[in-house]
Amino acid sequence: MTTADKIFEAARTLPEMQAREVLDFIALLQQRQQMTQPESRRAAIAQLARYRGRYAAGKFSRGALRSCVPSLTRISSSMRRVLTESKRPGP
Repeated sequence: MTTADKIFEAARTLPEMQAREVLDFIALLQQRQQMTQPESRRAAIAQLARYRGRYAAGKFSRGALRSCVPSLTRISSSMRRVLTESKRPGP
Protein backbone atom coordinates (compact mmCIF):
# COMPACT_ATOMS: atom_id res chain seq x y z
CA MET A 1 0.00 0.00 0.00
CA THR A 2 1.43 3.36 -1.03
CA THR A 3 1.50 6.41 1.19
CA ALA A 4 -1.22 8.00 -0.95
CA ASP A 5 -3.41 4.92 -0.39
CA LYS A 6 -2.82 5.13 3.36
CA ILE A 7 -3.76 8.82 3.38
CA PHE A 8 -6.90 8.06 1.36
CA GLU A 9 -7.96 5.26 3.71
CA ALA A 10 -7.32 7.38 6.80
CA ALA A 11 -9.19 10.36 5.33
CA ARG A 12 -12.22 8.19 4.56
CA THR A 13 -12.67 7.50 8.29
CA LEU A 14 -12.65 11.18 9.27
CA PRO A 15 -15.68 13.45 9.61
CA GLU A 16 -16.13 15.85 6.69
CA MET A 17 -14.68 18.90 8.49
CA GLN A 18 -11.50 17.07 9.50
CA ALA A 19 -11.12 15.62 6.01
CA ARG A 20 -11.28 19.19 4.66
CA GLU A 21 -8.51 20.20 7.09
CA VAL A 22 -6.36 17.35 5.75
CA LEU A 23 -7.04 18.57 2.22
CA ASP A 24 -6.11 22.14 3.21
CA PHE A 25 -2.87 20.86 4.73
CA ILE A 26 -2.05 18.98 1.53
CA ALA A 27 -2.65 22.19 -0.45
CA LEU A 28 -0.29 24.04 1.90
CA LEU A 29 2.40 21.41 1.39
CA GLN A 30 1.97 21.64 -2.39
CA GLN A 31 2.26 25.42 -2.22
CA ARG A 32 5.47 25.19 -0.19
CA GLN A 33 6.90 22.69 -2.64
CA GLN A 34 6.27 25.08 -5.53
CA MET A 35 8.04 27.96 -3.83
CA THR A 36 11.60 28.54 -4.89
CA GLN A 37 14.31 29.01 -2.26
CA PRO A 38 14.36 32.84 -2.58
CA GLU A 39 10.55 33.01 -2.38
CA SER A 40 10.59 30.83 0.71
CA ARG A 41 13.25 33.03 2.29
CA ARG A 42 11.29 36.19 1.48
CA ALA A 43 8.15 34.68 2.99
CA ALA A 44 10.02 33.77 6.17
CA ILE A 45 11.56 37.24 6.46
CA ALA A 46 8.16 38.85 5.90
CA GLN A 47 6.71 36.76 8.70
CA LEU A 48 9.55 37.75 11.04
CA ALA A 49 9.10 41.42 10.09
CA ARG A 50 5.62 41.33 11.61
CA TYR A 51 7.24 40.90 15.02
CA ARG A 52 9.94 43.55 14.58
CA GLY A 53 10.09 45.88 17.55
CA ARG A 54 7.87 43.78 19.80
CA TYR A 55 10.69 42.22 21.75
CA ALA A 56 13.77 43.85 23.17
CA ALA A 57 17.00 42.18 22.18
CA GLY A 58 19.23 41.29 25.06
CA LYS A 59 21.30 38.58 26.59
CA PHE A 60 19.28 35.78 28.14
CA SER A 61 19.90 35.28 31.85
CA ARG A 62 18.90 32.04 33.53
CA GLY A 63 19.32 33.72 36.88
CA ALA A 64 16.74 36.33 35.97
CA LEU A 65 14.42 33.59 34.80
CA ARG A 66 14.91 31.71 38.05
CA SER A 67 13.93 34.79 40.04
CA CYS A 68 10.67 35.01 38.05
CA VAL A 69 9.65 31.47 38.95
CA PRO A 70 7.96 31.50 42.36
CA SER A 71 8.18 27.77 42.95
CA LEU A 72 9.80 24.80 41.26
CA THR A 73 6.76 22.69 42.09
CA ARG A 74 4.57 24.62 39.65
CA ILE A 75 6.71 24.09 36.55
CA SER A 76 7.27 21.10 34.30
CA SER A 77 9.87 18.50 35.17
CA SER A 78 11.94 19.33 32.05
CA MET A 79 12.06 23.04 32.96
CA ARG A 80 12.84 22.16 36.57
CA ARG A 81 15.79 20.07 35.32
CA VAL A 82 17.08 22.98 33.20
CA LEU A 83 16.85 25.40 36.10
CA THR A 84 18.50 23.11 38.62
CA GLU A 85 21.29 22.14 36.21
CA SER A 86 22.08 25.78 35.57
CA LYS A 87 22.82 26.19 39.31
CA ARG A 88 25.66 23.68 39.15
CA PRO A 89 29.14 25.13 38.60
CA GLY A 90 30.66 24.37 35.21
CA PRO A 91 33.90 22.39 34.64
